Amino acid sequence: MNPVGTTILLENDKMIVGGRTLEVGESTGVQRHIRDYLIHITEGSTLLATDGNGENATEVTVESGQTLYFAVDG
Repeated sequence: MNPVGTTILLENDKMIVGGRTLEVGESTGVQRHIRDYLIHITEGSTLLATDGNGENATEVTVESGQTLYFAVDG
């Protein structure tokens, strides 16, 4: 698997845009982000998010059409 998803949609000297579709119950596994990133939700659902160690699980409800931006500190 590539570092940003299952499909590279756009790549240039400033950014990489990847696409990934998860089926119900499917997991991405633990990921560590080294750059700021965003997630665009195409179909609402409930996600289980953890910290960088795969611990401290938090249930997050996302809605169709929602876009979330995350700044990576450091």
